[in-house]
Amino acid sequence: MRVSLESLKNSPPLALGLSIAGGALLAISFHPFDLGFLSFVALVPWSLLVALHGDPHKTKPHTFLKSRATTVILLALLLLPTCAIPFGLAVLFFRDEWFDPARKKWQFFVFALLPMVLFVVLAARSVFVNKGMRVTLWLGILLFSAIAQNFLMHVDPYFASYIFAQIALPLFLITPMLWTKQLYDKLRLPMFIALPVAWVAMEFFREIFPLSFPWFFLSAAQHDSPPMLQMMDLVGAYGLSFVVAMINGIVVDAILFLRAREYANLRTKRSLVKAAAVPAVVLVAAISYGVYRLDTIKLESGPKVLLVQANIEQDIKLDSTFESDAAQFAKHLYYGRLAVRENPGADLVLFAETIIPSGYGDDPHYQKEMSLFAKYSRASVVFGALTTNYREAGGKPGIANTLLQLSEDGEIAGRYDKLKLVLGSEYTPLEGLMPWFKKGLLLVSGLYAGMHAGEEVKVLTVETSEGKILEFGPMVCYDSVYSFIARQQAALGADFFVVISNDAWFRESSELDEISDATMFRAVETRKGIARCTNSGISSIISPLGEIDKLLVETPEGVKDRTIEGFKYGTVMFEQGETIFVRFGWLFHYLNLVLLAALLIYSHVRKRRIEQRS
Repeated sequence: MRVSLESLKNSPPLALGLSIAGGALLAISFHPFDLGFLSFVALVPWSLLVALHGDPHKTKPHTFLKSRATTVILLALLLLPTCAIPFGLAVLFFRDEWFDPARKKWQFFVFALLPMVLFVVLAARSVFVNKGMRVTLWLGILLFSAIAQNFLMHVDPYFASYIFAQIALPLFLITPMLWTKQLYDKLRLPMFIALPVAWVAMEFFREIFPLSFPWFFLSAAQHDSPPMLQMMDLVGAYGLSFVVAMINGIVVDAILFLRAREYANLRTKRSLVKAAAVPAVVLVAAISYGVYRLDTIKLESGPKVLLVQANIEQDIKLDSTFESDAAQFAKHLYYGRLAVRENPGADLVLFAETIIPSGYGDDPHYQKEMSLFAKYSRASVVFGALTTNYREAGGKPGIANTLLQLSEDGEIAGRYDKLKLVLGSEYTPLEGLMPWFKKGLLLVSGLYAGMHAGEEVKVLTVETSEGKILEFGPMVCYDSVYSFIARQQAALGADFFVVISNDAWFRESSELDEISDATMFRAVETRKGIARCTNSGISSIISPLGEIDKLLVETPEGVKDRTIEGFKYGTVMFEQGETIFVRFGWLFHYLNLVLLAALLIYSHVRKRRIEQRS
């Protein structure tokens, strides 16, 4: 039985089923389910939905209401209510220990009952009234967003970060699907071209956009496939996403040809076979290149590093009193001395982000103790601290999230201020235009989002016990998610990278794996090893091939605990020279953006010409 326009319009549950299936498939492609092979078909249901909904190959613009004004109003009304749905589910089922109805009675209504009622209304509207593809698609995307970003429920008790994420990510996902429909309907491009061009353009935009959101790229689902990963030294993580999206697209083209040919842009068996050859050749070439690189890459030994993980819970770190800060600092030093005593000879000792949370430089005690530790370890020491008064801004002292390097004699040898601050917890968007927004954020989340970002990408230097002078790219936490930072540091001559982080925010959630994998991508793109040290989470030494040697302890039950107290000793490896990705940067991605823009503009021009003729 063929799927047709009439069956889709007369059976809204089918459309909703496609949307929900797409959200579920994409969600389980990532952690904690980690079924990455499903990413090759995860976009198929959404793509079928946008291809099948509407008159095939008509130039008339598709609207799901009678006027554009009502369309805009409905979309605006959809945005805010639906983003609150996961909060209601979370409060009712997952995080009840964070809900105190006696203290915040309005929270139960706003974050729980009201959103759930709105969800039922929207689902019923989609199924029984069926006002259009966008409403239906939004619900499937929202399902994915709610599952994938579950880890953000740990960040603050009022879900401030979760609120932003559930607004941002669905918008970033529905937009490329609407672009895909535009290219598919108006230009009659096959899906294996339209889908990857639109999807990867938005992935790239999500990194360079000021309110960036570089999570859940299609490439991230391939983290456990070494042959697929190696192509990233040519075209970066977005190139790998392009290949995965292309496979999704050709599957959609094949399904449409077999089951709904009136909607297929590939109308003959010969055209389908020719089209299928393109992604097949690309996939085989990517895998073949990966196998070749895995066998032939020549790595050199870098510094011997010692990672120290104290595992301090975030609730304790946020208790910023003198006694609490001193106890946290003492715990880091205790494990640091223990690690050095059991593993002498390290070139570089790493501590986590903000092990000194009250301002390095404000208390000479911290300076003295860290200097003594550096002399004791006879190694270069890297640690994180909040630094104050480093820059004046509007007459007020600034606060920076800083990585500091001490030499063997205990003197400061280098510093790096975190470039990419975390929205909501470290900085407030549009603070200059809306100064009241920071106060509101502080009231809702209890977090002071007023830090200053670093001003430059830089490299620091370390000398190994063999007398080698090596340069490394410093990064703090969120920095490692952005490919441009590692690429620029590699271009400046970095031989390896040092990442310090504090992942205690996310407890035992899937975010620990997500950020670890994202960091690993920087190693493959640049062929420079990474030493990653976090307060709680996954400290690791990452090879240029994408292998992650994690600091894990297996419990008697056979479970590998990721939030532990301990240390790890190892050698960071690297490849000499620059990769194609480092040398040419984002050329592939810029070309893809230009191509998408040209196609979208041409589709509008072509539509107008046809309308004028008719």
